[in-house]
Amino acid sequence: YQSVKSAVGAIPAVKENGLIVLLANNVDVEPIGSQEYKTLLHLFKILGPDGYISMLRHPDWVFTKDQWEPEMWGKPMRKVGTDGIIYCCTQIQEKDFKIIPGINGWDCIDGQKAFSSEKAKAADMPPTIPGSKEERRRWPLLMKGRMPYPWPKCDSFF
Repeated sequence: YQSVKSAVGAIPAVKENGLIVLLANNVDVEPIGSQEYKTLLHLFKILGPDGYISMLRHPDWVFTKDQWEPEMWGKPMRKVGTDGIIYCCTQIQEKDFKIIPGINGWDCIDGQKAFSSEKAKAADMPPTIPGSKEERRRWPLLMKGRMPYPWPKCDSFF
């Protein structure tokens, strides 16, 4: 659930309708987050940023402790669109991405290619993200240590 902070931090470095490639190392026992968070995140994905906010503002809505986190996903989504975030995380199973906003990084892997292990398959995730090798070389790297904090590493943004 912490990875949204990196996506929000990337906003100033990304052009309108650009692309955020989020590489997350979710090492928690529950890599997506609590059941409450998963439910709210799924609602966010279904309703979209504005629909989710409308739901929170409804007079019948009962405050939920994790409701602010899916709301944060709306910030980068409003800048880059629903297809403007590619979420790559090896600790989240492919089937579980149905509740996570953006594009599933597993979907960027060549389905025709054979892999010796899940680890080898996951290692192929970032290099197969759309765009030429030259375009990807210019992308800012937004990772630092265990936690996903924004840390631009280049001088040219797309």
